[in-house]
Amino acid sequence: MKKGIALINALLISLVVAVGLALLYTVLIKFFQSTETTRTFSSVREAAKSGVDYALSNLEQFRQQLETSPEISTELPCRIEGRSDCRIELQIKIVGNVAITGQEVSGAMYEPFGGSFTSAVFLIRSSAISGDHVSVVEAVVQK
Repeated sequence: MKKGIALINALLISLVVAVGLALLYTVLIKFFQSTETTRTFSSVREAAKSGVDYALSNLEQFRQQLETSPEISTELPCRIEGRSDCRIELQIKIVGNVAITGQEVSGAMYEPFGGSFTSAVFLIRSSAISGDHVSVVEAVVQK
């Protein structure tokens, strides 16, 4: 009889612990997602630079979207310390393609690319706007 009660107590305790861990997991995920979506910067210039960094880290995803559209525009929320909210306006477009040819290497054959391939040239423009303060950072990237 005591073994049956101990088993029921163990099952109830493990159920309570599992529910507690699930709640803790949910709260932590919500907390980190909310802090990740709106970053806080010390200056408008830093926010604009962060927009370019964001575009560079997601360039392959943007490249797929650029196959159907000539330009991508997106907006990211942000905050500046001591000020109200700001926003980062991001514009990405392909401005051209560069042909890269294989080169002969002494003592070997041509590069493993087997001749030539094209590489896209992207223009990334990030504008951070907070009140009457605006900062623009542009980058040209070949990838």
